[in-house]
Formats: sequence, structure tokens, C-alpha cells
Amino acid sequence: MPDFRHDRARRGAARTASRRAALVGLGCLVLSACTGSQPSRELGFAMPPRYLEAAPAPSNIGPHWWRAYRRPELSRLVEKALADNLDIAAAVARIRQAEAQILTSRAALLPTLNGGASGSRSRSGFSGSESSSFSTTLSTTYVLDLFGRNRALLEGVQATAQATRVDKDYVALIASATVATTYFQLITAQDRVAIAERSAATAERVLRAIRARTAAGTTSDLEVAQQEALAAGLRAAIPGLRTQITSARNALAVLTGTVPQDFAAGGGSIAALALPVIRPGLPSDLLLRRPDVKEAEIRLAALDANIVAARAAFYPSISLTGQGGFQSNALAILFRPDSALYSLAGSLTQPIFDPGTLRGNLELQRGLFDEALQVYRKAVLTALSDVSNALEATRRTSEQVRFQTQATMAARRAFSIVDGRLREGVVDIVTLLNTQTTLFNSEDALVQARYARAQASVALFQALGGGWTPETPLTEVTPAGEPALRPTP
Repeated sequence: MPDFRHDRARRGAARTASRRAALVGLGCLVLSACTGSQPSRELGFAMPPRYLEAAPAPSNIGPHWWRAYRRPELSRLVEKALADNLDIAAAVARIRQAEAQILTSRAALLPTLNGGASGSRSRSGFSGSESSSFSTTLSTTYVLDLFGRNRALLEGVQATAQATRVDKDYVALIASATVATTYFQLITAQDRVAIAERSAATAERVLRAIRARTAAGTTSDLEVAQQEALAAGLRAAIPGLRTQITSARNALAVLTGTVPQDFAAGGGSIAALALPVIRPGLPSDLLLRRPDVKEAEIRLAALDANIVAARAAFYPSISLTGQGGFQSNALAILFRPDSALYSLAGSLTQPIFDPGTLRGNLELQRGLFDEALQVYRKAVLTALSDVSNALEATRRTSEQVRFQTQATMAARRAFSIVDGRLREGVVDIVTLLNTQTTLFNSEDALVQARYARAQASVALFQALGGGWTPETPLTEVTPAGEPALRPTP
């Protein structure tokens, strides 16, 4: 037999591992009951009091965070994905499986009742007498759960079912974030096609002007060939960008559970996208808000219940059985009082010598619990890292957009000057070629920078656990310092 006093002392603290991770560490931070410098025993490290990348502020994330971008087409796609996405449907099926297991485990806490009826007729020899026998019975069996083994197993299954529900929330979060990112890819690729087509048209116009000068004898065939190469190169970029549009549209079809051939998505421009201001709140919010962290914590509780059940297997098992009914040789007198019968019995089973099965199972459950504890700790660390990375990316991509906007405005001014000189017939062809190339590259880079900023915004929503507070108004802003620059006609 194991040393249950030592076992009880060891498991007493572990049984509250998941709860104390949220209550001790979170309570100290939120209620300021402690400094936060001491790590909680469950996490193994101290939760930071704030994000270094963001000023302290209450979180303002709403339950429908994708609506903060104020794009009706994006909202339509996300909400369709939440209704028809196949990964979410599979997660819902896993919830039904877990709920069925709850019914199975709960049945072990209740008595079973079975009924039966039988009849027979027999003859002894060819000329012997015949005899009949009829009986009806009800039998019941009940296992007393004195030491809580079946109750612990039920708690473990219930925790697992709760984890599958949270897993469905996590799958939905991933799906909605992927839809948003893919939609931004779609409108970004559309913007890049528009820029390439506009730049190619401009290059064709310049080519015609150079050819006119060649006919007048003021330029050479070399300058014509150089401009032709530039125009053709701009046209060559368009097919690949159109392929990206098709790929993004097909990806959205799959995410929304639609046949790609029957799917249509509205367009738009990444330049017209207004980004919301996102306040992340406290790092400790992640313990209760991130679905993957919540799931890891719940699975930890499920394994803790399995340890209780494995420990209870060392104790005796007491079973009660009973049977009652009627039996007679004639059907007419089957239900008379003198045909009644009953029996009651009880049994006790106690492991006396076990070669290691019970101890091995107990140590297995302890090992699984310790593994899940490390998974939980890693989930918390990963969540903190995700938020920090997303906050940093949001800030840096905003800077990138601001600087690239300035570069694009300067490139447009330079091309305007060179274009005017071309009309006057005093431009240098090398300067003209370089200016056209710089303008195209600057506009294309600006579109990609805007996409990176939008992607970082979605990543921050995802890192914070999506929407989980009552929806509050979100202010749409253009990052400070970025001029209102739109594609030129």
C-alpha cells in the first residue's frame, strides 16, 4: 500500500494548481496585494505588471473586434466563417463527443436496473411428461463511491469537456484572424495591380513621347529600347499579382466553407483602411482571456482529477446487488405471492497484492499532470511573447508607413518635375528611367507597408485573445505623422 499521508500532502497543493495560477498570481497583480516580484509556485515565474511596449490602460477590445476596421465586407466574411468554417464545425463535433463521455461517466454514480422475462417448455423422452417454466425478474447493481473514485473520474471528464468548448473558441479566434489577414492580402494585391497598371500606362505614354523625339532626331534607338524594357517589365509584374488575388480569394472561400468557384468577395483599397486604437490592458488578463491559456489550465484540472481517481483505486470497492421477480411452472399463477422471489448481496474487493499496476497508473497520472503543468506555463509565456511582438510590430510598421509615405510623396514630386521637362524636351533619359522606377517601387512598397501594419493589428487582436469584453466604441485613426496619401489617378 502507498504512503497516503505523504501522497495527500504532496497532492494537496497540486489539486489547486490551475485555480491558484489564476487567483494568486492574478489577484496579486490586479488587486495590488503584492508587488509581483515573487513568482507564483504554479507558474514558476512572476507575471509582469505591465507591457513594456504599451502604456498602462484598460483594455477596450470588443467581442466583435473585426468590426473595428469598419469594412462591411470584412465583417460579412468573418461572420460567415464563424457560421460555416469546417474547422469550427469539427470543434463543435468534439464538444458533442466530450458531452457524451460525461453521460457515460455520470452513469457510474447511479445504480443500474435491468429487467428480464423468460419461458420454456420441455419433455422427458418420447412419452414422458411435459413441464413448463416462466419467470420475470428485475435486477440492480450499485457500486458505492465511498472514496470518490467515480466522482473524480466524472470531474476529469467534465473538465475535458470544458476544455473542448474553450478549444472551439480558440479555433474560432484563429479562423476570424485568418479571414481578416487574408482579406487584407486580397485588397493589397488589388492595390498593387492597380499601381502596376497605372505605372505601365505612364511608361507607355513616356515611350510614345520618346519615340516622337526619335523621329525628330533628338533621341536614339537605345533610349527607346530602355523605355520599352521598363514598360514591359511593369506589365510583366501584373500576372503574378493577379495570381495572388486568386489565391487569396480561394483561401477566403475555404475559410468560409464555400466552393471556390461559387465564391465572390468585394474589393477595396488598403489605403482606405482605418485602423483602430487597441489598448491591451494588463498582462495578467491573458490568464483568463486567451483561449489557449484557458484550455491548458482546464486540462491541468482534468489531469488533477485523474490523479485523485488513480489514488482512490487503492481503496476497497463495495458493490451491492439485488434481484427480485416471479417464477412458476404455470403462467396463470406466475404473479401470485407464493411465486415471488428475491435476493440481496453485497461484496467488498480490496487489492492485497498488486504487482505494480495501480502504482504505475498513479505515477503515470502524476507524470501527465506535471507535463500539462509545463505546457500551461509555456502557454502563458507564449501569450506574453505574442502580445509583446504584436505591440512592437504595430509600432514599427506604423513608423514604416510614415516614412514610406514621405518617400512616395518625394518620388511623385520628382517624377512630376521630370515629366514636365520631358514635355519641354530637355530631360535626360537616364534620369527619366530612374525616376519612373523609383516611383513605382515607392508606391508598391507603401502598399505592402500598409498591409504589414494591418496584419500587425490583427496579430495584436489575436494575441490578446480576440474579443472578450463588452463592446466599446473604437476610434478609427490614421497613425500620427502619416499624410493622407491615396493612389494617384
